[in-house]
Amino acid sequence: MKKFYEHKPHRLQNYNYSSNGSYFITFCVKNKECLLGEIVAVDALIDRPTNNPNDSIYIKATSSEMILSDYGKIILNHIETGKTKYNNISVDNYVIMPNHLHMILSVSDENTIKSSCVQHALIPEYIRTLKTLTTKEIGFSIFQRNYHDHIIRDEKEYEKIWNYIDTNVSNWVADRFYMY
Repeated sequence: MKKFYEHKPHRLQNYNYSSNGSYFITFCVKNKECLLGEIVAVDALIDRPTNNPNDSIYIKATSSEMILSDYGKIILNHIETGKTKYNNISVDNYVIMPNHLHMILSVSDENTIKSSCVQHALIPEYIRTLKTLTTKEIGFSIFQRNYHDHIIRDEKEYEKIWNYIDTNVSNWVADRFYMY
């Protein structure tokens, strides 16, 4: 008899996702299709002065840049406008990749109420709203149903995740979501 995949809960059981703190969030495009844009190599010449003021050395440097598609620009717009709509959630850092998105969200609310339902907590509500607004503007859903979350435990871990987000574009080929 064929056994079907059972969906397991993705959220940490009995955890209040409205609690003050920071969260590392990742969500993906359906089938990990690269619909949000593409990463391209960008060459630049860097003028490096020498000891002689009349001389320069030009060094060729290559970096990577994410070029957003129309879908990626829609997501960017909703992230940026969402920053002002939520008084108790801040988007500390994020990166839109070709087929997924990483974010650090922080909850800072002195009046946090413990929600008995995980779906009504602040973090799931924020992600649901972001996906819903994007889906309405695009005309259909491009996202997988769930998302990954990680509760950031301390400053060292926060800095490590921040750096991961900042360098994600340049490390695209090594990314586990790389699909070329």
